[in-house]
Amino acid sequence: MKDILLLGLGNEILGDDAVGIIALRELQKTYEDRIDCIESAESGLRLLDYLIGYRKVLILDSIIKEKEAPGVIEEIDIINYEESYSPKSPHYIGLPYTLKIAKNLNMDLPDSLKVLALNVEDPYTLNQDLTPAVKNALPYYVAFASAIIDNWLSANKNKNENKSSTDDSE
Repeated sequence: MKDILLLGLGNEILGDDAVGIIALRELQKTYEDRIDCIESAESGLRLLDYLIGYRKVLILDSIIKEKEAPGVIEEIDIINYEESYSPKSPHYIGLPYTLKIAKNLNMDLPDSLKVLALNVEDPYTLNQDLTPAVKNALPYYVAFASAIIDNWLSANKNKNENKSSTDDSE
């Protein structure tokens, strides 16, 4: 297990909902030897199985905000994000609430957990194509995620170099 996890969420047969998985697959080509990459269609408490034990996690997912145009990218620091428990379904618990449960159970959660969400247009229609606005935003979404990962990898490298130089001086 590596220190960093890239988790792509979505459903490949629901159009824009697949954007997290599509972006993960693109990023995996660059980072697969340095970070762990997992794709999943799961949500809520089931995500804990993926998160436990990592120091840094970046989740790629779709979001719908009707007041924003499709293609807008939002970075959410989910560790500090507050969400009340008000599910639309009794079977669904959001990630912030899931993390509250995990904290109360003293689970080994990441120090840094970010969600990079791409505002989408149609995550409901059975379709394997992205809408044009989401497809156009995909390269920017991948670049944004890449910048976060590069920053984390650089911080890890600097931390390891500092630790190594401290160990050498003893």
